[in-house]
Amino acid sequence: MVQTLHPERNLSHSPLFQAMFVLQNNEQVTLSLPDITSTPLPIASQIAKFDLTMTLREREGPSRARSKYNTDLFEETTIQRLADITCR
Repeated sequence: MVQTLHPERNLSHSPLFQAMFVLQNNEQVTLSLPDITSTPLPIASQIAKFDLTMTLREREGPSRARSKYNTDLFEETTIQRLADITCR
């Protein structure tokens, strides 16, 4: 898309979008394959790839929101308010 659209480039942010919303509302299932054992591994990335990424996980019980954000642009209290609104 970047090659086709030729957006103005700036190394301080992603060329197509700066905010991402992820809704995880699918049922988590265990992968079962013959003669293969798999184990899910957590992804421990603390680096924000975009200015703001908000992930909302819907499960039984209360929804959970997780955010990664550019601390040069957002204060923690602002992100907390956004998460509180999203989980209502």
